[in-house]
Amino acid sequence: MNSNVIKSLSMDIAVIMDVPFCWTLMLMLLSDMMMNHVVEAVYLVSLLCRRWHQKPSHNCFRLKETLDG
Repeated sequence: MNSNVIKSLSMDIAVIMDVPFCWTLMLMLLSDMMMNHVVEAVYLVSLLCRRWHQKPSHNCFRLKETLDG
């Protein structure tokens, strides 16, 4: 799945389910990680969360720390 599709689906799901966009995006990316794009996925999450919130999102950075070990 390409990043634009993931981003678009995540936004739709977040609106429909009324949950934070970051967490929806994170779940979408985690389910897509079987393709071994962990680095790109983490980067995309943190980048989009920063843009979405216009400031660093603690939840997204916590996700990055978890994935980085």
